[in-house]
Amino acid sequence: MAVVLTRQKILAETSFSGRVFAVTILLYPLVAVFSPKAMVPLLVLPALALLFVKGNRGAVLRALPPVVTGLLAVLAAWSLVTIWWAPAPLDSLQLWFRVVGIGLCGMALIAAAAKVSAADRRLLTNAFVASGWFFVVLFGFELLTVGSLSRLALSVWNLLTPWDSEPPRPYLLLLQSSAALAVFAWPCMLAIARRTSTRAAMLFALAVAALLLAQNMEASLVAFATGIVVFGGVYKARRWGIAAFLAGLLLVNLALAQYAFEFVALEQRDGITLILSESTKERLYIIDFVYERINQYPVSGWGFDGSRAIGQDTLSGFGADKSIPLHPHNLWAQTWLELGAVGLVLVIALVAAVSMRLAAGPLGRASVSTAALASYLLIGNISYGMWQNWWLAIAWLSAGFLAVMMNREDGADEP
Repeated sequence: MAVVLTRQKILAETSFSGRVFAVTILLYPLVAVFSPKAMVPLLVLPALALLFVKGNRGAVLRALPPVVTGLLAVLAAWSLVTIWWAPAPLDSLQLWFRVVGIGLCGMALIAAAAKVSAADRRLLTNAFVASGWFFVVLFGFELLTVGSLSRLALSVWNLLTPWDSEPPRPYLLLLQSSAALAVFAWPCMLAIARRTSTRAAMLFALAVAALLLAQNMEASLVAFATGIVVFGGVYKARRWGIAAFLAGLLLVNLALAQYAFEFVALEQRDGITLILSESTKERLYIIDFVYERINQYPVSGWGFDGSRAIGQDTLSGFGADKSIPLHPHNLWAQTWLELGAVGLVLVIALVAAVSMRLAAGPLGRASVSTAALASYLLIGNISYGMWQNWWLAIAWLSAGFLAVMMNREDGADEP
């Protein structure tokens, strides 16, 4: 009876926005493990629901700092202009509307996060703690049992529908889920530190790291580890730490491009074979091919989503037959290829503006937010296309989640 009364009291004290956020947070692990591409409806449906709350609709365009909103608007406008010379304009235009729609839904989430009450924050902190540990348990179980629950759910789906879906191969199982975990872990750690202790948050981080070490996607593990390093650097020296993060991001991409050129030269011209994984070699060939194409239109680019149409007639391999399999697997190379130097400068300015904005917040929350940004960007730098809808939805969901956790009236500076 006491438990029922406590739940009723919580529901009475919390707002509609708080309950929408709580449901979204609790559903995140299930969507991430069983259907990562459903991150789009997980973002869109709560955003639409939150727009019915008085005051949220008018606050959408004011949800972000003016500089960030302005850069996003200019980037969207320039992307729209480049569709004029894109290889497949109609397809690019459809994607552009989806990307902009996802962005507006994300801004609606952030606008609503700024208005949650103290009771909402207590509810959402508990939701993050529960959801974070549930994600760890669910992910670990699926990893150890080679996706037994996913396969069971797929079998039920095939029985109830006329579509016969194939189960994912063991190697591909949980790859996208691990990326979602590497980013989602950060607001959960902040909530665990706030609700229980810093030691409990460190235990959670170790559990996440152990799971990412056991799965097949190296990018997720590297991204999470990099996030921890960035967290420590920013926590020790906020502005210098964020400046070092931005400088490191630039240097890593320059070094990656240079290494790709040298790798291809050694393998193709000198016949020297380096001991690297096939996945790494493929990405180096892709990057080398992308920068060759960048040299053709360095300022204007090939047009929004142009990489999807470039090199698709040579998908037989990555050696002499170069290609781009849907996207370049590198955020910065894709930006320069499609949007040219103009788009690249805008994206760099956007990342810098967001990072500097984070530096202005309380130290603990600035460290967590920058670490989450670093984890997301590093995975995008290796694995996914920048316009993949589910991956963009994760970015906006993470921004909304962090906005909820950073919205505190007391201004406490806890980690």
